[in-house]
Amino acid sequence: MWASIEKIYSPSSLSKAMQCYHYPDQVFISGGSYLVSERNSNIRALIDIRSLIGTTAAQTQHEIMLEAGMSIQTIAEKWGHELLGKCAQMSCFSKNIRNQRTLGGEIAQKRLSSELYALLYAIQARLQIFTTNDHLVNLRDWSGRGIITKIVLDVHQLKVLELERYSVIPSAEPFLIFAHLPNHDGIECVIAGKVKQMGTLILKKENSMDQLNPQIQTLAKECFVTDAYGSIEYKAHLVKTQVQNILQVWK
Repeated sequence: MWASIEKIYSPSSLSKAMQCYHYPDQVFISGGSYLVSERNSNIRALIDIRSLIGTTAAQTQHEIMLEAGMSIQTIAEKWGHELLGKCAQMSCFSKNIRNQRTLGGEIAQKRLSSELYALLYAIQARLQIFTTNDHLVNLRDWSGRGIITKIVLDVHQLKVLELERYSVIPSAEPFLIFAHLPNHDGIECVIAGKVKQMGTLILKKENSMDQLNPQIQTLAKECFVTDAYGSIEYKAHLVKTQVQNILQVWK
């Protein structure tokens, strides 16, 4: 691994893995691509859970259940013609790294510029988390504590979700991801990419752009920074264009 690593634990169960996890300088490792690339010198111990997390998938008419050890590449191949598979591929353009990265690790990393993470956030995927036992939690509500063992996706939401990405070149990391899907309140828009935090905006059919512009400006200040990819105002303009297109089609 790297110089700061003093110990690697290989627990025989999830319960024992949680017992090993006591200090902030300890981390769980499954695929490990993020940890290896970051080489955080504050990390002293790794808890290897690769053998404890499944890698299979099951699908019904209404749900897809993915075990957290499934590689991003497997998702890209299995659902390659659907948005789920396309987002898995776009989230990392290196096939070798996709083979190493796991779905659980992608969620735990909370990489806001990942198309796959943005998709899961937008559809409010449910996570099965092990602490002392298994329990389900909305991805948006997960505190980061515990081990992700399974991810449950709603098939209908996957079908109605639309996602756009903005990047300098197609293979580059997106500086803006704009996803939207209908829900019981109207249409929810999700902002991701190279942002300070994820952002959401609810559109209602009766909304006008005059009503929404102040909300978009506030959202832009909360999420965006001025950088090499453009100003806060420029990125807000991209969001406004997406919102305007949605309203035109909707009405």
